[in-house]
Amino acid sequence: MRPALFLLAAVPLAAADFRRDIRPILEKHCYECHSEKAKKEKAGYVFDNLKRFAGDIDPRGIVVPGEPERSRFFEVVTTAGDNQMPPNGPRLDAKDIKLLRTWIEEGAALEKAATASGLPPKSQLPSRPAPAESPLLDWTSTDGKTIQARFVRLKEDAVVIRKSNGQFFKVPLDRLSPASKEQASKAAAAEPPP
Repeated sequence: MRPALFLLAAVPLAAADFRRDIRPILEKHCYECHSEKAKKEKAGYVFDNLKRFAGDIDPRGIVVPGEPERSRFFEVVTTAGDNQMPPNGPRLDAKDIKLLRTWIEEGAALEKAATASGLPPKSQLPSRPAPAESPLLDWTSTDGKTIQARFVRLKEDAVVIRKSNGQFFKVPLDRLSPASKEQASKAAAAEPPP
C-alpha cells in the first residue's frame, strides 16, 4: 500500500529546512524568472511569496509532497532539454538536487516541521487535539489508497487526521472516497463542541 495522497513522509529532526536549505537554491536559480520582487511570474509561478508558493505544493501542484518523481518542479530542475530550468543560468549541482529531493520527500514544508523537542511548532498544531479515545479509522482516497489515522476535525473543505505516530494531515474532502467523506461527517457530528 503506497498512501502518497496523504503525504505520509515522516519528518525526521534532521529534515531539509526550507529557509536554511531550499530558499537559497530558489533565490540563486529561480527568482530571476519567478518572483514578485523581480516582477516576473513566468508560467504563473512565484517562489518568493510563500503564501502563493504554498498553493503550488499540493498533490495536484508543481510540488507533490513526498513524491519528487511526480513533482513537475523537480523534473524541470533536474533534467536537460527544452523544458529545463533555469533555462539559461547555471544548472543545479548534485548537492542542491539532493536537498530539493530530500525536502520534497519529507513533505515540502515551508516552515520547520519539528523543533528540537521533536514536537511540531505551535503554528502546526491543531486547534484542539483529537480525543484519546478516538479510534484508528481507515481513510481511503478516490484512487483507492488507504491509511489508518484518527479523526481530528473537519476544517473548511478538508478533514484533519492524525496517524498513530502523531503526524497530522489535512486531506481535501474531494480527494476522499464517498465512504471516507461520510465517515468524516459522522465523526464531526459526534465531536463535542470546542
